[in-house]
Amino acid sequence: TNHKGQGPAWGNSLFEDNAEYGFGMAVATAQRRSRVATRAQEVLDKKLGDNNVQKLLGQWLRDRFVGDKTAKYIDQLVDALDANKSIPEIGRIYDEKDMLPNISQWIIGG
Repeated sequence: TNHKGQGPAWGNSLFEDNAEYGFGMAVATAQRRSRVATRAQEVLDKKLGDNNVQKLLGQWLRDRFVGDKTAKYIDQLVDALDANKSIPEIGRIYDEKDMLPNISQWIIGG
């Protein structure tokens, strides 16, 4: 892993085959990212937080499926969320900041 704790991870289940387990993990990640996107849109619609949060969340909503783009400003976004997390709607996004990067899931087996 790198200095941010990002890198390859391995998971498996004793009760499901690899394909079922991997599919479940992929669906869970998609659902969590969708929830973060809904919350981000709510923050934008209500104009909550400072201008920096507004700008970066809008940019993230446009770019959230393009990892190379979001990687360039994800640290700035997390810092901006941290600075505004006293606002409950922004705090909920901050609590799920691990869902902001567009992660890659490789499912092997079946």
